[in-house]
Amino acid sequence: MRIYQDGWVLLGHHATLLPAFWRDGFPIVQGQDSGRYGQYRRDSPIYTYDDGGIGAVQWLNVTRNVAAVLKSDGGWKTGGQFHLWVSPGAGTRPYEVPLPYPIRIERGDPSDWQTRKQEAVEAAEKILGLCDHGTHAE
Repeated sequence: MRIYQDGWVLLGHHATLLPAFWRDGFPIVQGQDSGRYGQYRRDSPIYTYDDGGIGAVQWLNVTRNVAAVLKSDGGWKTGGQFHLWVSPGAGTRPYEVPLPYPIRIERGDPSDWQTRKQEAVEAAEKILGLCDHGTHAE
């Protein structure tokens, strides 16, 4: 876990997506009951991204109830591009924030995705104002 100034925390590079931030703000898909606890399926593009195991990176601001997620829409087998989403609060609809330039994962390159992911993380941290990289905590 990485702790930044101003209440931000990096949850990790493979943390489970937080549904209150990344699903609950999107509209319900009409006529489709998921069957679990009576919840309906929501139309969240974030959950449709198949990153091929690359994993999402999530930041949470524990003092402002704000979150950000960086996720690729494809993996190294298919190719893809990183997307940054920001949620203004649990239960509200997130919005996509464009990265300064497209950061792509090349199809068929099993090793370069890590470099691209780090590049995307650095771009996202800059957009979010987290350039000081904070402190580590276990």
